[in-house]
Amino acid sequence: MAPGATIRKVRFVCDATAEVVDAAIYIAGNQTALSNWTPNVTQMYDDGTHGDETAGDGLWTLELEFPTGSEIQYKYTNSGERGAWAPSEEFPQSNRAFTVTAESSELMIRNDVFGIPE
Repeated sequence: MAPGATIRKVRFVCDATAEVVDAAIYIAGNQTALSNWTPNVTQMYDDGTHGDETAGDGLWTLELEFPTGSEIQYKYTNSGERGAWAPSEEFPQSNRAFTVTAESSELMIRNDVFGIPE
């Protein structure tokens, strides 16, 4: 991170209410905090912690911090083995993506539905 870079917290929320989740929903992406595209490493939570508001509601959540200006790309996986992309979201030609903006110091929230691209 560059000296003096502004950090912003991002809450990822993945709605997996239509999925059978045996272990957990995971997030993988193009940043170290997102396991540098290694699937089933960075776990999300549905237990009332890590930014999750209600335990057991099928909304899997994780809060992470990134420097403003960072371009974030990511996908979700569902209970697979470390390093294996299956089962995962099935839109291989594109990733979910956004840029961490500096427009406010408030929490950025990404609301996604598992398996449905933006």
